[in-house]
Amino acid sequence: MLLLAGSRGGKSVLLCEIITNALATVRKLRVRAVDYGNSLEPLVSALGGRHLTFDPKHKRTINIWDYAGLEQGAMPSELQIWYVVQDAMQLARVDGGDTFAEDILTLMVRQVYANEVSRNGDGRPKHEPRHEHLLEMLRVYEFDDAEAERHGVSELNSQIADTKALAETIRAQINELTEKINEKMIKYGVVINRHVNFGQRVQQDTAAWAEMTRVNEEGTKT
Repeated sequence: MLLLAGSRGGKSVLLCEIITNALATVRKLRVRAVDYGNSLEPLVSALGGRHLTFDPKHKRTINIWDYAGLEQGAMPSELQIWYVVQDAMQLARVDGGDTFAEDILTLMVRQVYANEVSRNGDGRPKHEPRHEHLLEMLRVYEFDDAEAERHGVSELNSQIADTKALAETIRAQINELTEKINEKMIKYGVVINRHVNFGQRVQQDTAAWAEMTRVNEEGTKT
């Protein structure tokens, strides 16, 4: 969906209404939105979502495994674990009602965090868990035959592995798009500032002329 309108044209208000209506009517719906200007930040905060800010000054990755406190070695919250599990299920195209797959992934995600988070803290470079750690955990984790058959581990592992190439393609596309956005911002940033400055000067001149007209009218009356 793409919304186009002039400044103060109600784009954010309409989009927020669409999002809240959709979330209220579609079960387990997930919404991702790209917003220039942080207009959706209050809604994200109110709904308990995640707000990722693209800032060249901040070295923040687009990684579902990342969270505030990871660099200090703090363990993730239950909500953060749920984020990763749901993302993995979506990538693997697993039915949302498959509780067995969700249980297995939750177990694996917890183990990945336990293995990888401890590599942070004490002034060390930030280390982030990734989906490839989950894939490796699924590959080497030893289930007994009955447990593996009951949870369909082999099929789940195969589904997740098949999506790895797609994930890499998407990551490359995101990197390419980010570079293009940065180039455009650098190229047109000065032009935007000039438009803003011009608009401010017009407002100032208009206010000055209005004041002069008022003074002249009062002088004429007297």
